[in-house]
Amino acid sequence: MKLKATKGACSLCGKEYTRASMGKHLASCLMNKIDATSAEDTSCFHLLVTTRFPSGYWLHLQADARATLKTLDGFLRKVWLECCGHMSCYFVGEQTIGMSRRLESILESGMEIN
Repeated sequence: MKLKATKGACSLCGKEYTRASMGKHLASCLMNKIDATSAEDTSCFHLLVTTRFPSGYWLHLQADARATLKTLDGFLRKVWLECCGHMSCYFVGEQTIGMSRRLESILESGMEIN
């Protein structure tokens, strides 16, 4: 059974897009929202968060590269995941990633973390 494409609203402009088209939209929408007078140059990652198994749940995030995995985990728990107080554990392949690691030391383009 094929899942119906779900839509989400861009928090920058309010327009709705499917998971497949949101990433492309965000690339252009973010460029329109950048403050040209901003003196701070912060490195960020565009993350696509999904469920482990096929579902209609997804979330696009912009995350500060200096943030720790623990900070990201806390955000995800508040927005989406927390239900029973279980501990989180993240993996790349078979290797566990420490929660104190900064995203900039973990992530690479196209990488998948479980």
